Formats: sequence, structure tokens, C-alpha cells
Amino acid sequence: MRHQRGPRRRPSAVAVLDDQGRFLAPCKPARARQLISCGRAWLLSAEPPRIQLTYKPQQEAPDQP
Repeated sequence: MRHQRGPRRRPSAVAVLDDQGRFLAPCKPARARQLISCGRAWLLSAEPPRIQLTYKPQQEAPDQP
């Protein structure tokens, strides 16, 4: 008798690394698939899910009074 595993859980977030390999804020799996399909990121690992951007993301400017 085989051991039955439970249903596979889908990840709720995908870790994102910038073009230098530094961690950024995670994104949703749909966004990660979109970035990969348009060539703006590539899949580093499927388990745990991680992608790396192929471009330099824009930095948010700090609020200036």
C-alpha cells in the first residue's frame, strides 16, 4: 500500500531577487509567471519558488518635504 500524500499546496508568495541577487519584496505567483513569460525574470527554483529579475528595478524616491 502506497503512502498517500496530501494535496499539493500552491505557494501564496514567490520570493523575488533583483539582478544582483538581493532579496526584494515577494510577489504573487501570477505576477511571477507574467514576469517570466515576458522575459523580465527567470526561475531560480521551483521549490521553494524563487525568481530573479533580469533588469535593474527602479528605486522609490524618498519623500522630500
